[in-house]
Amino acid sequence: MNVLQVANSNHNPPLQRKRYYPLAGYLQFLALLTLTAYAAAVPAPVDREDALQERLLQTLSDLGAGTMTQELEFLSSYVMGDTTDVAHRIATFDIFLSDHPFTEHHLANLTAHITYGTADPDRMARFAGAFAAAAVRYYWETPKSASVTPALLFLERQFIAGNETVNKAIAAGINDALHDRPLPLREHFNTENLFPEICTHAMQCCLSLGVFKEDRLVNQWLDIPERMGMFADNTGVWLFDGNTLSAAQVHSLESIFSIIPRAMLGVTALFVPEAISYSAATVPLRLPGIALDIPVVPMEMLRNFSEIPPYVAQPPIPEFTAQVLEQVMRAIITTTLPKRPDLIQRAAAVMRMAVALPDLPLAQLAPPKILMGTPDVFLAYLGVLWLANAEALLEAAVMLAETGTPEPLYVILLAADFFSMQGDTTLLFHTLSTGTLITSETALRRAFLSPVIAYVNGIALGGHLCQYDMTTVATLN
Repeated sequence: MNVLQVANSNHNPPLQRKRYYPLAGYLQFLALLTLTAYAAAVPAPVDREDALQERLLQTLSDLGAGTMTQELEFLSSYVMGDTTDVAHRIATFDIFLSDHPFTEHHLANLTAHITYGTADPDRMARFAGAFAAAAVRYYWETPKSASVTPALLFLERQFIAGNETVNKAIAAGINDALHDRPLPLREHFNTENLFPEICTHAMQCCLSLGVFKEDRLVNQWLDIPERMGMFADNTGVWLFDGNTLSAAQVHSLESIFSIIPRAMLGVTALFVPEAISYSAATVPLRLPGIALDIPVVPMEMLRNFSEIPPYVAQPPIPEFTAQVLEQVMRAIITTTLPKRPDLIQRAAAVMRMAVALPDLPLAQLAPPKILMGTPDVFLAYLGVLWLANAEALLEAAVMLAETGTPEPLYVILLAADFFSMQGDTTLLFHTLSTGTLITSETALRRAFLSPVIAYVNGIALGGHLCQYDMTTVATLN
């Protein structure tokens, strides 16, 4: 064995170890550096959420600080994100609201971002609706000094603007904020708590948020007395009665406001002045429709419509219900009659004829003070009779028409035309002795005085079509 061979045989293992281990350590060191650099460059998920929350909190602060002349780029990119972490968004709102109010600047700037911003308006509206609803909720959940009005005004003005898709998005945002934590309003509608100013704020919240609920149940957003919530769900109308009405009275109201088409009524709130200290005319609320006063009259007191013109035999109904029907017809006249100038003209012509010729059957259709009044009052009077018992009116008028006197039927059919909403059918109403309103649908026929002017001259009743020539009275002017 030569020297080289001896050296290699004696020292090869140590040389191999010296060459191998330094290389492995170097590679490990490089790997460690790489991992360290990656960790420093890419924050942990919690850190990303914290950073996003800080940016969002600053954005909310900027929105409320003053009037903006341009949109916030971060807000636009935020709402356009591929995914929405609703829980994180609402939690951020709560953090912000714990130190800051929802201001009029929020109202104006969020409206501008929805209307003029580059982001999708529906996504921006959902964000804004959730923020406003969270502000309303915070007002009720914590001791408050800031006003709830700016947040409610934002929602109300968006609804009035009338963009259906935006309002649906706002409703989705409200649902984000309230579906797990409804507004705690129940205690403020207790009888002993009904008079303070705080109760007025609670009513306003019901009205302002209620217009957005669509098919949702009220209790998903509002923790209120069960009867009030069920009434609103069934009718679309808010009943503020201080729990003074009886079950029979509430049932009568519910039957009326659930059966008469909402498009004709335009009613959004009912008040019992004796219970809440103000009336529909003096109520300090921003109403999204018509408000009516509900009387406190015992259901046992009855009104006999057979004793008033046109003296048609029919069972009496509760006086409470009769007074409500009068209020309802005034609302229907206010909402619907401006769309029917043709009915106003026909009613006016009939009234002139009835006053000029008091011996004709037309003069027996209403009291003189009604016939000498205005067409809207006359049509409201006919409408109450129609709501009380349409079939009784029609049967009596058809009997006269069969004997050659079609004028009373022509007048009664004005009410049928009114409730047809210019369609080919109309609603026949009947108020039961319990105060419950029921209805059925029946067909109408129209005669044309010209290619564009028509009037109702026939109606299906009792399985038969009652149709007559009324040209003479229809051409009165």
